[in-house]
Amino acid sequence: MAMGKYRLARQAAVDVSVVGNNINDLTGIEAFINITFLECSDNNLTSIDVSNNPELEIFECYNNQINSIDVSQNTALYQFECRFNQLTSLDLSNNPNMVLLSMGNNEIMELDVANNIILVILECTETLLESLDLSQNNDLVSLICNDNDALSYINLKNGNNENLVFDGPFPSNFENLPSLETICIDDINNTALIDEITNQVGRQVDFTEECILGTENFDFNEVRIYPVPIGDKLYISSVTPIVQIDVYNSLGQKVLSIAQKNPIVEVSAEKLPIGVYVVILQDTNGYVSVKKVVRR
Repeated sequence: MAMGKYRLARQAAVDVSVVGNNINDLTGIEAFINITFLECSDNNLTSIDVSNNPELEIFECYNNQINSIDVSQNTALYQFECRFNQLTSLDLSNNPNMVLLSMGNNEIMELDVANNIILVILECTETLLESLDLSQNNDLVSLICNDNDALSYINLKNGNNENLVFDGPFPSNFENLPSLETICIDDINNTALIDEITNQVGRQVDFTEECILGTENFDFNEVRIYPVPIGDKLYISSVTPIVQIDVYNSLGQKVLSIAQKNPIVEVSAEKLPIGVYVVILQDTNGYVSVKKVVRR
């Protein structure tokens, strides 16, 4: 085949599938600029560049050794399966068409799906997530979040709890969540939902309509709260001095308020019951930071 015809053939391709071929390198995929479907699961990939595949709609790369993926140029992407890799972060802010996301079995600590407003199915099992904010995902019908040891808070108040499914091909799963303390939902009188989740969790958790937690969004940098989880004392450090500290419990009640001006603060927490708390900090420039902590 002449090179010109070969180039046209690559550009015309819309489906590419290379599953289970022991591939270490997918260099060259950038030439397939019109592909809408890419399946490269069950290989030995450590990285992949899909920045030149703007038409990509379905991307399956699970069961590899990938440590980072940039899908910011794939705005048409609606199905993304990247579970069983070595990812530590995932930026989905430029993927508004995402409908199905499967990203479990990775070392991801934070997940922001606020811009994925038509997300229907989320699978995030066996990660390092400590909280989930699904308040903007009002099409969500399946949340598969089982086997997350650190997950302590879920904001599920999105107006669509009535349609959350617990059967069928993508049943929601809340099993094996040893740290789970609080779930914010649409209606605390929805006993069917509460019973279903409680039965899966296997113990009582707090259900509330007062959601004060969201995806952690810092307005001043290098803020640390430690230890994790906190004990009788917690320490807060910031490059910019902190002037106000307010602590709220999972019901939205202020339980502690401190006014001072220091870059490092020691706070007595011995009178706080075991549970999940929100710490709202304000620095000398007026910037506000919100942190979640767990008291054990």
